Amino acid sequence: MRAFNPSASAVCDAADLMPVMVSVMDRDLRHIYVNRIYASYFGLTPHELIGRTLDDIVPLADDQFTDAARAKAVRYCIDTGGEFEVITRVRRHDGNLRKFLVKLVGDAEQGVCYAYVNDVTAPDAASELLECELVRRLAGAC
Repeated sequence: MRAFNPSASAVCDAADLMPVMVSVMDRDLRHIYVNRIYASYFGLTPHELIGRTLDDIVPLADDQFTDAARAKAVRYCIDTGGEFEVITRVRRHDGNLRKFLVKLVGDAEQGVCYAYVNDVTAPDAASELLECELVRRLAGAC
């Protein structure tokens, strides 16, 4: 069986088609790659994000996952080749507060951290709507 070894451009092309936000950062939290959906969440193009730090573009709304904690998590993943996962709240460029599930995967050899980010706000909103509907029905409002 032949090993699959795609080119970097092929991997980037595939990441642009993914329904999740993907970025690659260095130790200084500078973006060296972002896919289109990642950039669009912040109202920018991928080209506009390259070289910019995470702190420049992602204002956190979650007091528990501060800029310092975020930097520490990224550097830990890079230094150890480890993984880190967190759910955090982020304010989009349009002012909407979103809840993100962020998975960081470090590559010590390359000195980078891969971030895979899913917007998990919608399931919570849908869950809240269902709970409200259930409460209305139980209260006889419907």
